[in-house]
Amino acid sequence: MLTDPRLPGVELLQARFVRYRYAPHWHEALCVAVVSSGAAAFDCSGTRHVAPAGSVFVIPTGAVHAFSTGRDILDIIAFHPDSVTGPTDEHHQMLDATLAA
Repeated sequence: MLTDPRLPGVELLQARFVRYRYAPHWHEALCVAVVSSGAAAFDCSGTRHVAPAGSVFVIPTGAVHAFSTGRDILDIIAFHPDSVTGPTDEHHQMLDATLAA
Protein backbone atom coordinates (compact mmCIF):
# COMPACT_ATOMS: atom_id res chain seq x y z
CA MET A 1 0.00 0.00 0.00
CA LEU A 2 1.14 3.51 -0.79
CA THR A 3 0.21 6.25 1.65
CA ASP A 4 0.98 9.93 2.12
CA PRO A 5 0.79 11.51 5.59
CA ARG A 6 -0.75 14.62 4.00
CA LEU A 7 -3.75 12.49 2.91
CA PRO A 8 -4.82 10.51 5.97
CA GLY A 9 -7.10 7.60 5.18
CA VAL A 10 -6.17 7.53 1.47
CA GLU A 11 -4.32 4.42 0.32
CA LEU A 12 -3.23 3.23 -3.09
CA LEU A 13 -2.71 -0.41 -3.93
CA GLN A 14 0.53 -0.94 -5.84
CA ALA A 15 0.78 -4.41 -7.35
CA ARG A 16 2.74 -6.47 -9.84
CA PHE A 17 1.00 -9.34 -11.60
CA VAL A 18 2.85 -11.93 -13.69
CA ARG A 19 0.79 -14.15 -16.01
CA TYR A 20 -2.23 -13.59 -13.84
CA ARG A 21 -5.98 -13.93 -14.34
CA TYR A 22 -8.42 -12.42 -11.84
CA ALA A 23 -11.90 -13.99 -11.67
CA PRO A 24 -15.02 -11.88 -12.34
CA HIS A 25 -15.95 -9.79 -9.29
CA TRP A 26 -17.29 -6.38 -8.30
CA HIS A 27 -16.77 -3.75 -5.61
CA GLU A 28 -19.15 -1.58 -3.62
CA ALA A 29 -17.14 1.49 -4.70
CA LEU A 30 -15.50 2.59 -7.93
CA CYS A 31 -11.86 1.82 -8.74
CA VAL A 32 -9.44 4.19 -10.45
CA ALA A 33 -6.27 2.55 -11.79
CA VAL A 34 -3.06 3.55 -13.56
CA VAL A 35 -1.08 1.01 -15.58
CA SER A 36 2.56 1.90 -14.94
CA SER A 37 4.03 -0.90 -17.10
CA GLY A 38 2.80 -3.84 -19.12
CA ALA A 39 -0.81 -4.02 -20.16
CA ALA A 40 -4.08 -5.04 -18.56
CA ALA A 41 -6.71 -6.82 -20.60
CA PHE A 42 -9.99 -6.57 -18.78
CA ASP A 43 -13.66 -7.27 -19.23
CA CYS A 44 -16.04 -4.79 -17.65
CA SER A 45 -19.80 -5.16 -17.86
CA GLY A 46 -19.45 -7.50 -20.84
CA THR A 47 -17.03 -5.36 -22.89
CA ARG A 48 -13.37 -6.25 -23.50
CA HIS A 49 -10.77 -3.47 -22.98
CA VAL A 50 -6.98 -3.27 -23.19
CA ALA A 51 -5.15 -0.72 -21.05
CA PRO A 52 -1.49 -0.31 -22.10
CA ALA A 53 1.23 1.31 -19.97
CA GLY A 54 0.32 4.92 -19.17
CA SER A 55 -3.43 4.24 -19.24
CA VAL A 56 -5.81 5.43 -16.57
CA PHE A 57 -9.16 3.71 -16.27
CA VAL A 58 -12.18 3.65 -13.99
CA ILE A 59 -14.24 0.60 -13.03
CA PRO A 60 -17.69 1.89 -12.03
CA THR A 61 -19.33 0.98 -8.74
CA GLY A 62 -20.93 -2.45 -8.96
CA ALA A 63 -19.57 -3.24 -12.45
CA VAL A 64 -18.64 -6.90 -12.84
CA HIS A 65 -15.06 -7.03 -14.09
CA ALA A 66 -12.12 -9.39 -14.51
CA PHE A 67 -8.60 -8.91 -15.82
CA SER A 68 -5.59 -10.80 -17.06
CA THR A 69 -2.01 -10.00 -17.95
CA GLY A 70 -1.47 -12.47 -20.76
CA ARG A 71 2.27 -13.02 -21.01
CA ASP A 72 3.09 -9.52 -19.81
CA ILE A 73 4.05 -8.34 -16.37
CA LEU A 74 1.51 -5.80 -15.21
CA ASP A 75 2.44 -3.04 -12.76
CA ILE A 76 -0.62 -1.18 -11.59
CA ILE A 77 -1.55 1.42 -9.00
CA ALA A 78 -5.20 1.40 -7.96
CA PHE A 79 -7.40 3.52 -5.72
CA HIS A 80 -10.32 1.71 -4.13
CA PRO A 81 -12.27 4.12 -1.91
CA ASP A 82 -13.70 1.10 -0.08
CA SER A 83 -10.17 0.26 1.09
CA VAL A 84 -9.44 2.75 3.84
CA THR A 85 -7.58 0.82 6.52
CA GLY A 86 -4.98 -1.25 4.69
CA PRO A 87 -4.20 -4.93 5.04
CA THR A 88 -3.77 -6.92 8.21
CA ASP A 89 -3.47 -10.65 8.65
CA GLU A 90 -7.17 -10.97 9.51
CA HIS A 91 -8.79 -8.14 7.59
CA HIS A 92 -8.40 -6.13 4.42
CA GLN A 93 -11.34 -3.90 3.52
CA MET A 94 -10.75 -3.90 -0.23
CA LEU A 95 -10.57 -7.68 -0.41
CA ASP A 96 -13.50 -8.06 1.99
CA ALA A 97 -15.53 -5.71 -0.23
CA THR A 98 -14.66 -7.70 -3.38
CA LEU A 99 -17.70 -9.76 -4.20
CA ALA A 100 -17.54 -12.71 -6.56
CA ALA A 101 -19.82 -12.44 -9.55
